Amino acid sequence: MISIGKPVIEQKDDKIYFKAFVSNDTEKKNEWMWFATNVEYGQYFTEDHADAFVLPMILRAVKTQQDIKVDSSMSEKLYYHLNDSVFSLVNYAYEKKNGKRNGKKIKLYCDKLISTNCSPQAVGTGCSLGVDSFTELKKHVLSEDCPPSYKITHLTLFNAGAFGANEAARQSFYKEIQKTENFTKEIGLPLIWVDSNIREFFPEFSFNWCHTYLNMAIVLSMQKLWKKYFYASGYSAEYFKFDIRDSAFYEPYLLPHLSTESTELISGSMTLRRSKKIEYIADDPIVQKHLYVCLKEQILNNPRSIHKYYGDFLNCGMCEKCLRTMLQLDILGVLDDFKNIFDLSKWPELKLEYITKVIIFRESDLMYHDLYLSMKEHNYPIPSKVKIDAKIMELKGKLKRKLFR
Repeated sequence: MISIGKPVIEQKDDKIYFKAFVSNDTEKKNEWMWFATNVEYGQYFTEDHADAFVLPMILRAVKTQQDIKVDSSMSEKLYYHLNDSVFSLVNYAYEKKNGKRNGKKIKLYCDKLISTNCSPQAVGTGCSLGVDSFTELKKHVLSEDCPPSYKITHLTLFNAGAFGANEAARQSFYKEIQKTENFTKEIGLPLIWVDSNIREFFPEFSFNWCHTYLNMAIVLSMQKLWKKYFYASGYSAEYFKFDIRDSAFYEPYLLPHLSTESTELISGSMTLRRSKKIEYIADDPIVQKHLYVCLKEQILNNPRSIHKYYGDFLNCGMCEKCLRTMLQLDILGVLDDFKNIFDLSKWPELKLEYITKVIIFRESDLMYHDLYLSMKEHNYPIPSKVKIDAKIMELKGKLKRKLFR
């Protein structure tokens, strides 16, 4: 059994902590799970709901085949959907990945269910300054077509695990707060940041497995604040599938079923492929000034990585996410509009190699598939088969030299 104790709120120095004690009988782990923010927004932590502590344990319960018991109270709506379908479908996806049946129906127990609305007023979305977040900003802040009740009022930055799961990652998160606050002041919206240790409960899971559960747990920690929350989709809904390896695949189903009486969780722009999102935002001057897709902080926090970037550009121009974005901008013919924030010095050298990767893996990787479709749609000049084959042989040679070094 996984047991979640009664949530408590306490202040330490200039931070408000919202925490509960979590006991995991099978794995014999007993520790505090916590969320922390500044004093201004700590008042919105929802002490009478344990929902925020339940969400992170969904995958843990399925993997260890344990039930969850909530010792205090939680949302009746969330309780119903977890027991009615979410546990069963997540269990199905986990079984499919492992190729064997678990044989147990996971059950959530809670004697105190709350069906009242906290009457929140805010509408939020994440502000990583990436392609997904800028798409939501343009659609729900800058666009005149957005209905009033869907206009974003607050932006967020969460430490749910995207930066890593060590102290260096936490320091990267606090650096990101400073950079993001400069942007949010420029557009006149408040930034709410929340730190947490929830990623530490999933040391063996890829962040792709659990990012939806962890980020939405942070949202549900503040049900007194959030009326609606847009979580930018990772994949277009046309790629929907119950694949446990990335919760973004099944978010259109998952988010409504993780919503509560107070807080509606919405999959943002789920009909747009990544290439279409970039096309949607690329002509905006504020995007050309602030777009931030780089993995340099995560790479710096990974001791196994041999690639580091110490340049002055916002985006290193060499990591996977930079190259993916730069190719799409090049396809659209607007890469030069981003020369002040992307280090383009290596692009002439890396361009053919990256296009070769896209062509080789276009059938097995959705991001490469999307880029390949975009090249076709925009009549982007695809290198000849002779050049591609030569580059493939060169890459094989590089790999062989690495293996036998």
